[in-house]
Amino acid sequence: MTETAINYGIVLYELEIDEKAINHTAKIWEEIPEVAEILTNPTISMDVRHSIISKIFPEEIVNFLKKMCDNHKISMLKDVLEAYHDYRNKKRNILSASLYYVTEPKEEQRERIEKFLCRKYGAGEVELTMVHAPELLGGFIIRTGSREFDWSVRGRMQQLASNMKRGERVEFN
Repeated sequence: MTETAINYGIVLYELEIDEKAINHTAKIWEEIPEVAEILTNPTISMDVRHSIISKIFPEEIVNFLKKMCDNHKISMLKDVLEAYHDYRNKKRNILSASLYYVTEPKEEQRERIEKFLCRKYGAGEVELTMVHAPELLGGFIIRTGSREFDWSVRGRMQQLASNMKRGERVEFN
């Protein structure tokens, strides 16, 4: 992510635009790729692009998007929205993490994972993205930032193979 995207994300946060409008904008951008094609096309006049922005995006974010378009930065919108969420979470002491699993954890297990992450990182809350990953064979992996906690069967098998290659003693308890 570029410094420009991060700066736009911070500005978007500081504008205090309703999160529903921001989430709706992200959904439009993600689900209708033609919108990005039109808004980034230099052969389409700025007036037409502004008109499209006004017609399809929530009113609260229209001026911000027009300014991005004017500055030829609209192609960065996905990164800007990601930077917005990262900055929002930092300001609100929310940790973003992903949980990769084979079998979806029960609510109690999920709560224990969130409590573990809050203690580990001093966060007030965890925003946990759930990702089904059958290739793990069993168990789960938690990723947050550049850290990974691997409690998967696949990870344990890789660790065992690595230890055996190095000639380390392997104990089975």
